[in-house]
Amino acid sequence: MAYYCENGNKQSIFYEGASRDMQINLLFKRETDAFAFQNTLMNFRFVHPTFGTKIHIDEAVQEVHLPQQSSRVFHLHYAGADNNESPTLSLADIRHVLSSDDRSVCYDPVKALQSLEDIAILPGLKYYWCHLVSRQVTPLKKNVNNCIWGTWIFHQYFDALNTEEVGVPLIAVRYVSTAEQTEDIRAGDEMLTRKRVNVVIEFFDNDVGRKVAILFQPLMKAGTTIVDTLHYSSFLYPKDPVEFQKFLEEKYEETMQVWEVED
Repeated sequence: MAYYCENGNKQSIFYEGASRDMQINLLFKRETDAFAFQNTLMNFRFVHPTFGTKIHIDEAVQEVHLPQQSSRVFHLHYAGADNNESPTLSLADIRHVLSSDDRSVCYDPVKALQSLEDIAILPGLKYYWCHLVSRQVTPLKKNVNNCIWGTWIFHQYFDALNTEEVGVPLIAVRYVSTAEQTEDIRAGDEMLTRKRVNVVIEFFDNDVGRKVAILFQPLMKAGTTIVDTLHYSSFLYPKDPVEFQKFLEEKYEETMQVWEVED
């Protein structure tokens, strides 16, 4: 859903001078679309470290005012026979690093209730069951209160998977309180009533806090507030708040022990 900038495609998607680095400067009609495009690039860079040092993304999304409507970006504008411009040929070059199971994922309102991120922002993004008590504890493996639904990146940082600090979770979620506030949602033909659980998201250190600001802040649900560089205040709606609290506190204690060992 991108548009060319006011000066046309020569200032929107281009190679600067003799550089082989492609520059992208696109416009979007809605801020949410711009955030979605930015988050997709961020996610791709994180999932495919081959490109990590080659993809540079501005953190800011700036608002601009145009005297007239700009033109849309379409595939037919590219030179299909030129590998520098052909989306088909370029994708073929990097297909070996792309996930083979990438596919559209339907929006799930139940997952949204038990997520710290706003699933509605990227409804096609896959969300993962992030266990609180290890999935190896068989009786709790499929317990719906034993999880937070999160993006691939959140899952990696929350469970110490493929992070820069091998074996060290970079994000912890601490239980604060159960509020009286409830929310009713429709899941198919059924109405669900959930009680709100307040939590604090904690980061391993200030460097992680800055990374989170880039990677997670645009995805965090409305109502999440920044306490300081190491803490965000947020909330979710588990099926059973009491049971969820028990599992979350066990996960938090485990994370604290790992951090203490690392320190």
